[in-house]
Amino acid sequence: MSNGLVKKLSPAFILPDHVNEKGHVTNRNASKVPYVHWPNKAPCYEANAWMLHKWKTGNIKHARRDDGGTLRTYGSNISHLLRFCYDNRIELSDLTDNTFKLFMQGLQAEKNENGKLTRQSNQVLAIGRKCIEFLVFVGELSGNTSLIGERGCQIEAYEYTYQKPYGKRGKTKAEKYWTHASFPGPSPKIKKLPVSKDVVQRLKDECKNEKDKGLRLRDELMIACFEQSPGRRFEVCELKVEDFINASNSIGSPVQLKMYTAKTQEDEADRFVPVPRAFINKALHYIRVIRRPLIRQKLGASKDHGYLFVSHTQATQVAVGFFNQRLTTIATRAGIAFEPYAPHLWRHAYITQKFIIAIESYDLENQDAFRKALLSTSKLKMDLQQWTGHKDIGSLDRYIDCAFNEITQMGKIYDQMHLAASVGIIKDELESIMHQMSKATRLTEVKESTSRLFEITETFKEELELAALKRKS
Repeated sequence: MSNGLVKKLSPAFILPDHVNEKGHVTNRNASKVPYVHWPNKAPCYEANAWMLHKWKTGNIKHARRDDGGTLRTYGSNISHLLRFCYDNRIELSDLTDNTFKLFMQGLQAEKNENGKLTRQSNQVLAIGRKCIEFLVFVGELSGNTSLIGERGCQIEAYEYTYQKPYGKRGKTKAEKYWTHASFPGPSPKIKKLPVSKDVVQRLKDECKNEKDKGLRLRDELMIACFEQSPGRRFEVCELKVEDFINASNSIGSPVQLKMYTAKTQEDEADRFVPVPRAFINKALHYIRVIRRPLIRQKLGASKDHGYLFVSHTQATQVAVGFFNQRLTTIATRAGIAFEPYAPHLWRHAYITQKFIIAIESYDLENQDAFRKALLSTSKLKMDLQQWTGHKDIGSLDRYIDCAFNEITQMGKIYDQMHLAASVGIIKDELESIMHQMSKATRLTEVKESTSRLFEITETFKEELELAALKRKS
C-alpha cells in the first residue's frame, strides 16, 4: 500500500488489450497496475481510469515488473488530493481555484510528530503538478473542459514547455509541466555524494555480528551486490540464480553478470556487467548453503521462482523496499543510522570509483584535461553506459566531478604532509635543544633552552589543533 489508498492487485490480474485480426480479444498482464480507492474503500473511478490511461499510453513498460513503479508513484501523488476531497466532501469535478489552493497549503504546512515539515518543497511541487495533470484527465473524462485552464476556468493553471538536454551534447527534447499560483518554489538542489568507504566498512563489520547464519550470509551478499555492481534496487531484486551460475561457467576474470535494466522502454533490456569471480563464488555459496535448502523446505524444488534474494520466512522473492529496510536495520545496529547509505548511493560510488581509476591511469590533474582525454578515448564512458544502464551517456559527466572531489581529498593528504613536516622540524629542534642542554655549563644556557622548548611545544600544540579542526571540517 502507498499512502493507504493505492494497492497492488493479484499477480493473475489481466485486462483486455486489443482485438486481433480474427476478432479475438487479446488480454494483457496488468497484475501490477495500481488500484486506487477512496478512504472509505470505495473504488475511485476517475483515478483508476487515469491509471489505465497512463498504463496504456505512457512510456512505463517496465512497470509490470516493478510492482507498479512509476504508476504507483503517480497513484501516491494523487491520493493526497483524493483524501482532501473526501474529508471536505468535494467532488473532483467541483474543485475550484480556492479549494485547490487550500489543498496545496495543507501539503506545505503538514508536520510530523517531531514538529518538522513532512515534505520538502520539491515533493510538494511534484504532488501538485501530478494532481493538476490528473484533473485535466478528469475534466476530459467528464466533459468539463473548463475544469483546468489558463483563464476563466475553475482552476487556473498554466502548462509550460521546456527543452530538456538529452543524449549527445546540444541535443534536447521537449517536456511539459504544469504550474499553479499555489505551487512553492523548488528546493535548492542537494548534491548526493557516493556512500563513503567508512560507512561501507562499518556495515560490513556489523554484518559479522549477526547470529543467524542465513541472515548474515544474505546481508553480506546484499552489500556485495551493491558494492560490486552498479545495479539499482529493482535490478538487484531481479537477479536470478541462473545469472550467477552462467557467470561462473564463463572463462576468465572479471566475469560477465547479466542484469535487467529497469529504466528502459524495451521489453527485453538485459545488460552484462563485469564483476570479480570472487563475488560470483560468494553468491553461489549463499545459494548452495542457505537458499536451496530454504526453497525446498518452504516451497518445494519444483516451485522455485529462481530469484536470488528471498524471504527467509516464506522463501518468496523479496520486495524492492527490502534493501532499504535491511540496510537501515544494519546501520542502526552499527550506530550509523544518520549516515548516508541508501542503495542508489552505492551506485554513485561504483561509477565514481571507475572514473577515479581512469583518472589515475591518465595521470591528469583537472576535469577539463580529463574530459578532453575522454573525447578522444570514449570507450570508458561507453562501457560505463553499458554497465550502468544509463540511457544518456552525458549523464555520466557529473560523476567526473565526484571522482575529482574524492581524489582532491588530497587536500587532507597535504595537511598530513604539512603536519609530518612540522613533526620533523620539531624533532630536529628537540634533538638540538637536548644536545645543547647536555652541553650547558651556565644557568642562562639552561633557561634559554627551556624557553625554546616551551615555544616549540606551544607551536606543535597549535599545529595539532589546526589539524584536528580540518579533520572535523
